[in-house]
Amino acid sequence: MDNKFTSRKTLQKCRARENEIQNEHEICLARNCEYKQQKREKENAEENETHLERRTYLNNLNQNLNSQQR
Repeated sequence: MDNKFTSRKTLQKCRARENEIQNEHEICLARNCEYKQQKREKENAEENETHLERRTYLNNLNQNLNSQQR
């Protein structure tokens, strides 16, 4: 493991995620999705465009990797 400092709160979150059941995991994902959606609605047009470009780039990168693996 790295010699980097890891906070107690981070370790607690990690352990909690490891121990959660499938239903709890789905609820957590839905909550995170809602949070991100609300955050995106609050940002200005320039920030929104930056996020869109990043998502497009990552999607294209992922498609290229998938096509190379086949």
